[in-house]
Order: sequence, then C-alpha cells, then structure tokens
Amino acid sequence: MARNRLQIKKLIVLLSVFSLFTLAAFFGFQFFTKTGIFFVPGVVYYDENLTEDEISKLKSIFTEEIVLNHDLKISAFESETRPELGENEVLTEIFVPVADYYTAESDVSELEADSVSEIPLVDLDFTKKLLSKNDKYFLDDFNAGATFRVLKFESDTFEDEIKPLITDLYKTFPEKDSVLSFAQTGVTALSRGMNAKLSQVGDILARKLLVF
Repeated sequence: MARNRLQIKKLIVLLSVFSLFTLAAFFGFQFFTKTGIFFVPGVVYYDENLTEDEISKLKSIFTEEIVLNHDLKISAFESETRPELGENEVLTEIFVPVADYYTAESDVSELEADSVSEIPLVDLDFTKKLLSKNDKYFLDDFNAGATFRVLKFESDTFEDEIKPLITDLYKTFPEKDSVLSFAQTGVTALSRGMNAKLSQVGDILARKLLVF
C-alpha cells in the first residue's frame, strides 16, 4: 500500500515537472518570437520630411485596424531626374515648374523666384506656361525638368505586409508614348487664295495638288 502511494507521488511529481517544462517552452517560444501574449504590434513612424497631405493619406492606409508584425518607417526624398525606384519605394508626385501663361522666358533660371511656382503635373493646364528646368523640358522625354517626389517604406516585412497595402495606390511614371501634348501658336492666317484652292481640290490631304 505504501509502495503504491510512493509511486503515485512520483508520478504526480513527474507530471508536474513535465507540465512546468511544457509551459516554460510554450511561453519561452512566445517571448522570443514576440507572439501570443508577448506580441507587440509594429508601430508606424512618419518622418518629419513628410507633408501633412502625405501623412493624411498614409494614415488612411495604415489605420488602427491594421496590425503590423514589425515597425514601419516612412520617409520621402526628391530627385531632379527620374529616379530608379527600389522595391520599397513609390512615386508620390511629380512637380513641374510653371509661370504665368504670357511669360516670355522659357527656363526657370531666366525668371525671379517669385515668378515661378511648382505644381503637381496633374494640375498643369492651358492657363499656365510649363518651363524648362536646368535646360531640361519635362515633356521632351519625361526624365528631367521636374521634381520627382518618392516615398520610402522601411520594414522587415515589406513584401508580405506593406506592399499589398500600397500597391495601386500611388502614381506610375508617365511615358512619352502615352501622353498627348501639343503646342499652340498665335494667329496663323491662310495665304491669299488658299481657301479657294482648298475648295477647288476638295481634299486638304492632297498636298501635291495644292500648287499655285
């Protein structure tokens, strides 16, 4: 009888020790991997060089409902030429230099600073004159003549966590073959008799027949 009790006590001690080791291993794993009760959500850090509009848009993406596994730092930088974007970088805006529509000068360097402003490319319209910058005109090849602003996302889990959230939310570089631009001049008068000749020929594309 006493022997049975001793065996039961040993069994209880062994089970207790096994349970303690199991719990220690379980919580130890969570502690070192920062999971379970030891999980600390990643924090989003906004660099001071971000604008208020940029931060506002970013906060609409990384809301309180989004739980990140690792910290995320977001910063911005600008380039005077088209940058080669890294895997964790996105184009946020292209700013082009403009002046009053009736300005005679065509390059930024020819004007006083207060006569020039930089606006987002999407705001460029017929009321503004697009200027060249450092002798580079943006609409020539879309690689210079503007200020390219880029956001950089630094996170250990960028591919898995961050990229899916920002894909398709930021701009792509415009390409020359997909953008229509035209130059407009002042009054252009037809030569004398041109209208009569056009009426006679009946086809303005028949250039060889338009001989006086």
